[in-house]
Amino acid sequence: MENTPLYVALGLQEKDPGYKTVLPVIESLGPSVYLGTALWHLRSSQDLQESFRVINTSMMDRRIDSTAGLLVLDPVARYAKWHLRQPLSDLLAAQWTYQNNIFISFSLDQPDKNQQKVLEHITNLGTWAPISKSTWYISASISSKDAFYYMLGALESGDKLCVFDSTGNQAVWREG
Repeated sequence: MENTPLYVALGLQEKDPGYKTVLPVIESLGPSVYLGTALWHLRSSQDLQESFRVINTSMMDRRIDSTAGLLVLDPVARYAKWHLRQPLSDLLAAQWTYQNNIFISFSLDQPDKNQQKVLEHITNLGTWAPISKSTWYISASISSKDAFYYMLGALESGDKLCVFDSTGNQAVWREG
């Protein structure tokens, strides 16, 4: 079977309990590139359904909050599977086939300094849903490239940003 290109957005951060249980599971599925805070591009040996099942099962660890989000998407098939709290799940289901499906992942060097500004920029882009504190889904009318340049206005030097559009399979990022 040919490796399936997937994006994985995980509602856990490195410091969260259970993160070190899920990370090796993601990496066991195939070669992966860490794009940003809790966001990976994966060339999975499994299809989307099986990859989602394997990762989601690993999140059944009792140390992991049951509301921790998970989103796995196949940009080629333009299909995604997710586990989110109900209002967010309903939002994704309603918006998925409209506009551009953009994901933003960021890591702030000094969160106290510009976290609010970053969140304001994100919520101005369109219909949004947080996957985690630093990974967000946005249904937007603009491209990932335009969203990236818009988001740069909220960042300080040393901040990291990854913006990708699963609809067009395009990504733009900035490392510190």
